[in-house]
Amino acid sequence: MARPKRKYLGYYFAELLILVLGISLSFILNEWRQERSERKLEAQLLTQFRENLILDSAALSGQVKSLDLRMKAAQNLLLVDENTPYTDTTARNLIFIMNFGGFYPTDITYQEMRSLGNSRLISNKELLQEMIQLYESDFDLLAEWSNTDRSFVLNDLLPYMNSNLPFARGLNFGSMTPAKKRKLMRVLNEDEARYLAQYSEIMKIGNKQVFEHALGEVRRIIGMLNEEVPDGSLIAELRDKP
Repeated sequence: MARPKRKYLGYYFAELLILVLGISLSFILNEWRQERSERKLEAQLLTQFRENLILDSAALSGQVKSLDLRMKAAQNLLLVDENTPYTDTTARNLIFIMNFGGFYPTDITYQEMRSLGNSRLISNKELLQEMIQLYESDFDLLAEWSNTDRSFVLNDLLPYMNSNLPFARGLNFGSMTPAKKRKLMRVLNEDEARYLAQYSEIMKIGNKQVFEHALGEVRRIIGMLNEEVPDGSLIAELRDKP
């Protein structure tokens, strides 16, 4: 009678082992599927970040070039003296310093990540911290400098020009009479006008440095993203697999 009992006991242990193995394999499979799903979401998230930053890189590059033009325009106006005749270059320089720029980041993916709490999906924590620094600090500094420049142009420079420069329809200074052109050059040689040109130069220099720094950071992070998701192949690989 002992032998049949041992036989049934062996069946019992075998069935128990199969059950344990089945449950363990189920957990392992579910964990693998979850990890694979998160890798796919991470790849999609990083690709979206890269696309956003490529747009930001182009916008920042354009602003740097514009700031360089406006900075040089202010510097040229500071060279005006009592013997400087009116030229169309003077008119262009005036129009350049009357303008201000700005930067509006393509931060849809970042704001979505914050609201959904998807930052946990990014496994490269150094990359994550770099992106947080960019969006929360570097871009905020850009906005601060841009707003300061905008305020200077609207509240200081333009009111002075409206009050002191001879009127030119459509800012077409070249169409003014010779007498008005001489008056324009006299105004530009006054201390207040020169101070405003100097403030404009300083403002543009500061803005350009901040924009160049942000542009460098954006390009560096794009490089890091390219290493994480070189060409979108990871997304395709994960999508095509069952």
